[in-house]
Amino acid sequence: MEWGILGLLLGFFFFVIVPWAALRASGRSNTALDQIAQLKSELAVLREELGSMRGGSVPILVAPPAYEVAPAETAPEAEPLLSAEMQAPDSEPAAETASPEPEALEPLASPAETIPLAARMSAEAHAEPAPPFERFEQEALQEQNAREEREVPLELEAQIEPPPPRRDIEETIGSRWAVWVGGVALAFGGLFLVRYSIEAGLFGPDVRLLMGAVFALLLAGASEYLRRREAPLPFNAPGALGNANIPSVLAGVSVLAGFGVVFAAHAIYGFIGPTPAFAMMALIGLAALAASLLHGPALGLFGLVGSYVTPFLIASTAPDFASLSLFIAFVTAIAFLLHARRPGRIVTLAAVAGHAAWTVLIAFTMRGLLWPSFLAGAGAVLAWLLLKELPLWRRRGELAPWRPVPCDLTGLVAIAVPLVISGGLWVGIGAPGPLYLAILATIAVGLVAAVRHRDLAPLALVAAAGAVGMILLWPRQDGPLGLSPATLIDLVRLSIAPDAGPGLTWTAALFAVVIGGLPFAALVTRRWAGAGGYVERGCLAFASAVAPVCLLLATTLRVNGFERSPGFAALAALLVVALFLASEFLLRVERASTRSRNPLALIGSAAYAAAGAIALGLAVALALRETWLVVGFAIAAAGLAILARARPLPLLRTMSASLATAAFARWVWDPILTDMGSWPLLNWLIPAYALPAVCFWVAALALRGTQDRPKMVHQALAAFFTAAFVLLQVHQLFVGPDLTPDLARIAGHYAQPRNRLFEEVACLVIAAGLLGAGFQRLGRGAGNAVFRIAGLAAAALTILLAIGGLCALLNPLFDGTTVDGWPVLNRLLCYVVAGAALGALGFATSREGGSPVADALSACGAFLVSLGLVLITRHGFAGPQLSPVDGASVGYAESVMIAVVLIALTAAARLWHDAAQGRIARLAVVTLGCIAVGWTVLALGFGRNPFLDRHTVEGPVVFNRILWGYGLASLALAGLGLWLREGFPRLSRAFGHAAAAAAIGCAFLLLRHALHGPHLSSEVPITLAESGIYAALGFMVAIAVMIAGSVRWLGRSVPVDPLAATLAACGFFAGVAVIASPAVTDQPLAGVLILDNALVGYLLPGAIAFAATAWARAHLARPLIARAYGVAAILGALAYVVTEVRRAFVGPDLFSANVGAGELYAYSAAILLYGIALLALGFRAGWRDLRLASLGIVTIAICKAFLIDMSGLEGLLRALSFIGLGASLVAIGLAYQRLLRRGTNTAASEV
Repeated sequence: MEWGILGLLLGFFFFVIVPWAALRASGRSNTALDQIAQLKSELAVLREELGSMRGGSVPILVAPPAYEVAPAETAPEAEPLLSAEMQAPDSEPAAETASPEPEALEPLASPAETIPLAARMSAEAHAEPAPPFERFEQEALQEQNAREEREVPLELEAQIEPPPPRRDIEETIGSRWAVWVGGVALAFGGLFLVRYSIEAGLFGPDVRLLMGAVFALLLAGASEYLRRREAPLPFNAPGALGNANIPSVLAGVSVLAGFGVVFAAHAIYGFIGPTPAFAMMALIGLAALAASLLHGPALGLFGLVGSYVTPFLIASTAPDFASLSLFIAFVTAIAFLLHARRPGRIVTLAAVAGHAAWTVLIAFTMRGLLWPSFLAGAGAVLAWLLLKELPLWRRRGELAPWRPVPCDLTGLVAIAVPLVISGGLWVGIGAPGPLYLAILATIAVGLVAAVRHRDLAPLALVAAAGAVGMILLWPRQDGPLGLSPATLIDLVRLSIAPDAGPGLTWTAALFAVVIGGLPFAALVTRRWAGAGGYVERGCLAFASAVAPVCLLLATTLRVNGFERSPGFAALAALLVVALFLASEFLLRVERASTRSRNPLALIGSAAYAAAGAIALGLAVALALRETWLVVGFAIAAAGLAILARARPLPLLRTMSASLATAAFARWVWDPILTDMGSWPLLNWLIPAYALPAVCFWVAALALRGTQDRPKMVHQALAAFFTAAFVLLQVHQLFVGPDLTPDLARIAGHYAQPRNRLFEEVACLVIAAGLLGAGFQRLGRGAGNAVFRIAGLAAAALTILLAIGGLCALLNPLFDGTTVDGWPVLNRLLCYVVAGAALGALGFATSREGGSPVADALSACGAFLVSLGLVLITRHGFAGPQLSPVDGASVGYAESVMIAVVLIALTAAARLWHDAAQGRIARLAVVTLGCIAVGWTVLALGFGRNPFLDRHTVEGPVVFNRILWGYGLASLALAGLGLWLREGFPRLSRAFGHAAAAAAIGCAFLLLRHALHGPHLSSEVPITLAESGIYAALGFMVAIAVMIAGSVRWLGRSVPVDPLAATLAACGFFAGVAVIASPAVTDQPLAGVLILDNALVGYLLPGAIAFAATAWARAHLARPLIARAYGVAAILGALAYVVTEVRRAFVGPDLFSANVGAGELYAYSAAILLYGIALLALGFRAGWRDLRLASLGIVTIAICKAFLIDMSGLEGLLRALSFIGLGASLVAIGLAYQRLLRRGTNTAASEV
């Protein structure tokens, strides 16, 4: 009985309460939507009236009442009226538009507020001669004044509660989230009800299925009832409300429930067999697809997914692939028909994806490719017929004007996906008859669709690519080709084995005729996509022109492995003739069809001309092979250039450039680097590189007159092969006939005493510099941008070889090779020679005018000379092995001498700057000066600083190596700084600062040497007293900076923020205090109690910080600065107090014993007394910040008492500790109460 009552309650809840709540929510949402529609309709009327006022004619319109406005009809009624008024002045003649003088209207007796806004605006428009918009502003101003007069007083207005703010979240939750969450809740409620019934055993399987079916039917009925009852959404309703459609959600849930019931009846309980279950699920899915015409694409997606998933839910030991394929095709056709009836991209693309997935699944499941091929071809045919041809047939009687159309992405994907899938099956499985026909069908459908529909013109390129891919991936004689990484590499290298199966040649010929002819016919007849815009005609033209060339290339690759073939060369030549004739014929058609001067107007003929040039290069490639192919291409390019000079046809110039590009591509693919001969200059590099260079120079001269792309191509290749000839001649001089790069030779460089690789790179640097200077000289004329770029490229190569080669990879400092020979006369002199040569070239080039090439050569020259002199200096001190073994391999004397050399190089650069007056010379001065200053700072300030490297300094107190090293560097820096003041003021100041730093460092080290002896660094880097002195000096400097307000930097006064100086001084104090703390150094205190080094280390800086606090409070209006100094002072004094308490108990060695009970109590008393003293001082001086700080100190004492003393102390000490703490806190409280009472009385007396 209890289970029955529970079942009735659950049924009442799910079948009565839940539908009633859904209907109630739907009614409220409909009311809200009606109100929104009414408001928007009134706004539309007001906008209409305002637009009519601006247009000059003001009809008298009276806004209808709010309850008479229909949500779906208001906006469509307002738009025609507004458009008619806007078009009236254009449609009526001028004589009819003239209106008589408007008569003045008598004022109405009713108040202005009772007159409708539209009537008032119309009446005033007829009565006032002023412009309408000005009258609208005047009326708004009058209404504002009337509102101000009617405002209530401020006292009464303060008593009126403001209206509640708008809660947009209510609209969001009520109209969107409630719908979707309710749908999900219904779905989960059904699932949970079934699960609960199963677990509890309330009902049998038949009752459960019946309840699920009833639940699905009730949801479907409620969905239809709400759809019929629900008012349509207005045209301008937010998209969010349109997405939250209650009927569609309920219908979707009903579809899911129906699928679940049928699946449970078949798979779980076995009530029905596979065939009835399949039929019922298919009917549910198709019904959902059909209902999507009423409920929108969301329900269609439910049905489509359910239809495609249905075969997975029905188990079968012997699947019928024929019926399954027909069912999948039928579902896809239904989805495409729905798209034709009610376009929806989501459902259509989902149908394409589902159809493709089933095609692949069936292909890899069944034996054979009959039905996968059928699905692939059917997918493309159905997409073409139902998505494109059917809508076109329905609009066959309409005459639409020509206009640009966007690409139909849905149709493009729907037709292209079957082609891609069939291609994948073609590669992976093989080439049986059905798949062959399917690929032919998909390519034909794509081509026909691209020709007939302008928005599918890119399909021509897809179809052409599919045809070329089919030929290129034609199965082998023993099976499918497959697509492994090795196969991809062979295809890219054009070296695949010629083992294609039968039928390839005729298929390629068929594709070439069809793909080349059909788009060409459309372009010539100017029909369909052939009459479209630039994009459409370009797609057809390039597909039609390039596809035969690519098909010929793929055929010769698969038939004879792209070897030399006169037959294929003859076919390529015939194709060249055909393409050139097609280009000329189509050029006449395009010129007769358009008057536009846009080059894209002739895109069709240009595409065929370009394809013809490619075919010509292919013909030459098939006729010539191996080494002389580059020379053949170059000679052919030069011949065509000379012919273009005789007969100025643009096509010939393009063909010449195409052949030149083919020559370069062939060289990139297989450069000629072997068997060049052993003679230094008379070798095979002349015909292999010099002859093509001469051909390209001749072609560039023949094409002179117009600086177009063909001429630029020939100029670029002439420069390239000339540079290659020169550089390879230098390389052949050192390596012999085989110029192939050899890593073994580079590795052997480290074992050869002469280092021929180093000498070769030095010669290559000079050769590249000569090429850069020559190209720069050729590029100075007008229209020679290519040679200017070539000069820049040669300069970049020079920089790469000089910096990356000589200065980095082959630098004796890095590669570990020895430098044999005399101290100066060795291979390091190559740096100076190469640098001097580049500097001379840069100087000579810059005299004709500044250029980046001259700057690059000059910069490289300066860098190489400087590096060479530094390395020679290093060689003089270190010997043949220049690589530093460790940090100590560069000695003190060498560091000083290198600093002097760098300073001398800076002086030499200054002389060069005075002679050349170039920016590179100036940059060299600045760069070398910065390097000199940087080296001096790093080497003498850090690396070889006797205080830091822990080396002893022998000699007397003053006259030792510190004096001559730092003194010499300081004098050199100071002298050069004085010389650089005229032209380089900033660098001069840098040298002056470096000289001052060197002098200060020299004085500090001499003082350190006088105090500590030969060992300038000891175990204790800094003592406590020394840290106090440094911190006190830091606070004094900060105070001085705050008083001055600025510092002198780079020759000018730079303002300094007092807060920055404050933070720096306080941070320095904290740092040195921590470093010199006895806890870190483990050193005992020096002196007697109270008067020891803690007084100097902690209390002295704290006292100066306290003085800085007082000055900041008096002279600066920035409390943060005074607080920072105050914190430093308070913490310094606290450290002193704690340290002295510790010393009073354990003596100078602060860490010689543990903390006792008495010491622990003394800490509490001292900290508490210190805090009370600060509090008293704060009361006395009236410093609130000091009182707050004292409370912080007292808080420390409190925390110590409760956290440490409570467990660390015992007996009387613990009691006294807490008694004293309590008394102190009470006293502090009384003091604060008195202070507050005094402040209250003062405030009352002032009031």
